[in-house]
Amino acid sequence: MLNLVNCVKLYLTRGRVFYLEKGDLMKKSKSKDNFFKGVISEMKKVKWPEFKNVTKYFLATLVFCLILVAYFQGLDFVSSIIRGLFN
Repeated sequence: MLNLVNCVKLYLTRGRVFYLEKGDLMKKSKSKDNFFKGVISEMKKVKWPEFKNVTKYFLATLVFCLILVAYFQGLDFVSSIIRGLFN
C-alpha cells in the first residue's frame, strides 16, 4: 500500500495523476547522471555491419541513384526536343 504522506504528486497529460515515493524520485534523478554510461554500454552491444556489407550497399545505392539521374535527364532531353519541334 502506498503511503501518500511520503509521496510526490505527479500530473501527467489527459488529467492522469500518479503518486511517486520520494525515494523513487531520487533514484530517477540519479539515473540521469548515469545516462552517458548507459549510452556507451548500449553502443557496445550494437552489432555493427562489416566493411564489406557497407561498401556493397553503398555501391548499390550509388548505382540506383545514377540510374535515376540518367532516366530523368533522358526525360528532360526528350521533352526539350519535343518542345523544340513545336516552337
